[in-house]
Amino acid sequence: MYSFSQDYNIKLQKKISEKTEGASILISPVDFIDQPIIVFVRLQKPTELIGLLEIKIPSRFLVLIIGPEESEKQLLQIGRTMATILTDDICRDYAYQAKNFDDIVKMMERFMQDTYVIPPSEWDPSIRIEPPSKYTSKVMQ
Repeated sequence: MYSFSQDYNIKLQKKISEKTEGASILISPVDFIDQPIIVFVRLQKPTELIGLLEIKIPSRFLVLIIGPEESEKQLLQIGRTMATILTDDICRDYAYQAKNFDDIVKMMERFMQDTYVIPPSEWDPSIRIEPPSKYTSKVMQ
């Protein structure tokens, strides 16, 4: 059996709720395929996936993204997008209830319809942009 030590981020661990669940997004460029492949796994029960997260919490979602080596930047962008999607309350509800691939695609489409991208050169990090009132999360309601 394989074992290894894991140094968890204790400071971050103390700041999160005990009900928090994680998601692991794994990205790997490979030399044996021509097209990207995305595997989205929703575990039936949250499970601690030792060594995959910075903190010791159970994970519900696992996303594996592999693709040709020359598309590494695109694979990273897909991974960043999936991570961002899973931080959204409404999208996460879609992911919890998804029955098939089409439901996951709908979740991604919903997110992309309601997302505004501001280029870093045009965003002042010293200000916080308030969300439009019609897009408040469940936490805000």
